[in-house]
Amino acid sequence: MRLFLFIFMCLMAAGYWGCDDGASGGTTDGDSDADGDGDGDGDSDSDSDSDSDSDGDSDTDGDSDSDTDCSDSCPFANGISYGCEKRFMYGVNYAWNHFAGDFGGIEPWGQEGVSANSADYNTQLAEMSSHGVNVIRWWMFPDFRGDGVTFNANDVPTGLGSTTVADIEKALELAENNDVYIMLTLFSFDNFRPTTDSNGIHIPGLQPIIINSTSLTELLDNVVEPVAAAVENSPYSHRMIAWDVINEPEWAISGASLYGDEDFSPNSELETVSHAEMESFLEDVIDVLRANSDAMVNVGGAARKWIHSWQNLDVDFYQIHMYDWIDEWWPYEDPVSVFAFDEKPIVMGEFSTEGLNSATYPQEVESYYNNGYAGALSWQYIEASNSAKQDIEDFADAHSCETAYTMRGTSKKSVLTTSEVSPLLMSERICRRMDTGWDCRL
Repeated sequence: MRLFLFIFMCLMAAGYWGCDDGASGGTTDGDSDADGDGDGDGDSDSDSDSDSDSDGDSDTDGDSDSDTDCSDSCPFANGISYGCEKRFMYGVNYAWNHFAGDFGGIEPWGQEGVSANSADYNTQLAEMSSHGVNVIRWWMFPDFRGDGVTFNANDVPTGLGSTTVADIEKALELAENNDVYIMLTLFSFDNFRPTTDSNGIHIPGLQPIIINSTSLTELLDNVVEPVAAAVENSPYSHRMIAWDVINEPEWAISGASLYGDEDFSPNSELETVSHAEMESFLEDVIDVLRANSDAMVNVGGAARKWIHSWQNLDVDFYQIHMYDWIDEWWPYEDPVSVFAFDEKPIVMGEFSTEGLNSATYPQEVESYYNNGYAGALSWQYIEASNSAKQDIEDFADAHSCETAYTMRGTSKKSVLTTSEVSPLLMSERICRRMDTGWDCRL
């Protein structure tokens, strides 16, 4: 019966003549291919790839490239390429609503993750978007006080908390709704504080985990891999523009640099590792991310002081930070050409929304834009004044095309904006910027 139907369909399609299954290389349409589209590739479109969407990108699913128009109307020469657009990666650090609680929540403190309190998170993302923010750097597990990661009695990671995946999925959905992109920061130097118990919460330190090969394997298998898989499995995975493996790891390193930078000067409150040990840890995390996610990868480097620290890692671009103590020695207005050592782009991943002692926010961000940086993400939106938010918006308005990646999905959704936004809820604890990094004590 199947053979009869096949013959019948072929005869109908070919006018009773010349039915060909492509095996012999013959066609019924007078061209030199086997599919009738004139491109010689054997598929049913006309773009010489193996898909059916006529866009030349070998997919049909609306992921991180464009399935319609792949032209770039305003490429930024020194920018970060995503899909077929090259832009000045512009936005802010969220960096959290609840420190270490946005992904997994902190149940003993009554702090809910993204999925359980999506209305508040949506309000904040909507406000960021309305002020011209296109990329949001968002911290996941800056320490392990939250319920995002589970541990056994020996402080070995055993998996993700009950709401972590749902929180990741909801964060990406909210990014879609508000037309922004997310850079998730997995860890921070804060993770290297010694294991402690505080206010009814047990907080394991990261240093004992990464120097023990068995524990490290559990972290990679039970935390990093499922987090990456959760992002990749989301229908909004195209909103995940990059992974930031760890924030300012240099503060948890002691000893000499492997690559000729100044010796590390670690935060005295942290349990440290050597440069080689940190590099090996980051390399392992990056390998897992590469295997399970299509998003770009970078490391949130502390300062130009240690600019070469991550030169041998498989990153797509470099990230460094700028504050007054850095500006005194490595001025913000220096062009990238002064210190760049290879062809990879450099993003200014943290700088104050209020500006430096030596420059206002508008002066600072214009300098990054004009002096070779690939992007600028200021610190941090939840603490920004109204005037600082206006400065963020003004720069975006002045460079509206060059600072905005466009929607990557198969269909556009309404961008949620509000004329009046409820006051932001401050996290219950706010870290303080110190010369040696962030003071994130309870």
